[in-house]
Amino acid sequence: MLAVLASGCAAEPSGTPIAAAASTAAGPSSSGLAPFADVDATEVTVVADVSIPGSGSAVDVCLPPGTGAEGTVRPAVLAVHGGSWARGDRAHEAWRAVCEWLAIEGFVGVSVGYRLAPEFPFPAGVDDVAAALASTQDPHFAARFGIDSARVALFGGSAGGNLAALVGLRDGLSGAGAVSAVVSLSAPLDLTADAAASPEFERPTLDYLGCESLAACPAAQAASPQHAISSHAPAFLVVHGREEQLIPFGQAEAFVSALQRAGAEVEFLVREDSLHSLELVDSAVADRALAFLHSHLVAVESAVALGSDVP
Repeated sequence: MLAVLASGCAAEPSGTPIAAAASTAAGPSSSGLAPFADVDATEVTVVADVSIPGSGSAVDVCLPPGTGAEGTVRPAVLAVHGGSWARGDRAHEAWRAVCEWLAIEGFVGVSVGYRLAPEFPFPAGVDDVAAALASTQDPHFAARFGIDSARVALFGGSAGGNLAALVGLRDGLSGAGAVSAVVSLSAPLDLTADAAASPEFERPTLDYLGCESLAACPAAQAASPQHAISSHAPAFLVVHGREEQLIPFGQAEAFVSALQRAGAEVEFLVREDSLHSLELVDSAVADRALAFLHSHLVAVESAVALGSDVP
């Protein structure tokens, strides 16, 4: 069963079920591709290996059909892959499918690559995602890909959800206001010793943080979205499995509660299973994510015209 356990800024969760369990035929495939695998992306243009100033990696941009029409700008969604900060690729078939799905739905999909641990520990990955976000605010980059810089969201799974959440929160805290919304799937939201992640996840976390022990690791708090929440947080859609084995469900609960206390707009979707990251996304979750993104990006009127203020 999928339940909405929190919506808006309410102090108490509603607990309203909205969809069937993952065991149904509509559930995700083991590869994490469904429902993205069924998307007809033949009219999507993928511009691969776009370099990003200030980043140690690059992005792939998925352009919706009709991109390039004079005066047309679209909201952008930055998709950040998972892989325990140590593996994964923006061009992996699952994340390429996400990028193309976003484009088909009318967004400019930006699949973000980032430097990987242990060779590049925190904050390298955060810096790379932040640099990709900054590019959407650059007039030349935005004009090239038809991006409305006033309407940008982040979408991340697992370690990518951690990076997306942290970059979104830091953006709000800085006053930049570039991020309107964040979708987080199975994200490790608190990397400190008190958060009690699974033993299996501790070694990758330490490698990412560049520490030998979480008990003596100043980077753990700095790398935790839980400790970056402020009253300037963007809207959040947090999706987590109640029986999640890698990232405790309690992390998501604590994060949502802290966002609510800060006055942020937050939706909390709970799968009654142990699926992880993109595996959580069946048709019901996909529909909810699209509704969330549309409400915060598409429904917003923009005063930005393609090419305006570009010398």
